[in-house]
Amino acid sequence: MLTDLSPLKLLLLSVVAVLVLGPERLPALVRSATAVLRKVRSFADDAEREIRSELGPEYQDFAFEDLHPRAFVRKHLVEGGEGLRLAEAADRLDVRKDLREVGDALGEVADACLRDAGQRPGSFTKAAPETTPTGPRFDDEAT
Repeated sequence: MLTDLSPLKLLLLSVVAVLVLGPERLPALVRSATAVLRKVRSFADDAEREIRSELGPEYQDFAFEDLHPRAFVRKHLVEGGEGLRLAEAADRLDVRKDLREVGDALGEVADACLRDAGQRPGSFTKAAPETTPTGPRFDDEAT
């Protein structure tokens, strides 16, 4: 919620706070808000430390951030491990690499053909367009 605040929104909120609370009460409010934030962070850190100590030494490297649904899906399904390994499947299904290889092979064949024809490899030339007469076509021998 607070992470999607743009600088313009923060500026607007600070202007509204100055207008509503006044410049006298605003510094005291900011100090109390930062103190509350520090207290909440210390409670969270203490709870995390206590949970780690209760779980035992085999869970010392456990990251609580991995419990977030997005991180859980990314870790177990996309990045690999013992899960579905979707990243490997996506790599196997990606045809760009195969198309690049085919394109390189076709380029080599075209260069070889141009070399055999006496032209400089790598310079694909278009055939000269046919010239068409400007007047109407007709058959001289027709009766």
